[in-house]
Amino acid sequence: MFIPIAKNSPLPAYQQIFNSIEKRILTGELQPEDPLPSIRQLAQDTSVSIITVRRAYTDLEGKYLIYSRPGLGSFVAPLTDSKRRELQIALLRPLLLETLYKARELNISPQHLLELLKRLIEEINGEGVESDA
Repeated sequence: MFIPIAKNSPLPAYQQIFNSIEKRILTGELQPEDPLPSIRQLAQDTSVSIITVRRAYTDLEGKYLIYSRPGLGSFVAPLTDSKRRELQIALLRPLLLETLYKARELNISPQHLLELLKRLIEEINGEGVESDA
């Protein structure tokens, strides 16, 4: 499993590992019961310490995204579709709240913000490229 670690990132390496694996689980790229690399192997592959990878795995276990079996390794935990959606929303919520607060600071109405969001969705989905946001 390739996990790029950006040395110049403001995020610590364990957080980058956590984020990468979390994203792969929440998007379905990693399926329930898929094995993860051993802590030692991932540390070697990413050129970080074993302690760094262990911290990421511990945090993933704390969110019930992975589990470990002594002597066998770590595996992706089973997630129901509703639990996966709940976790996806939990990731988006702080970003959306930050946007809402910033829009309020800038006196942008909720209606205008919704229109902007619709246009951005259309742009991303290739349905339109013009934007006067």
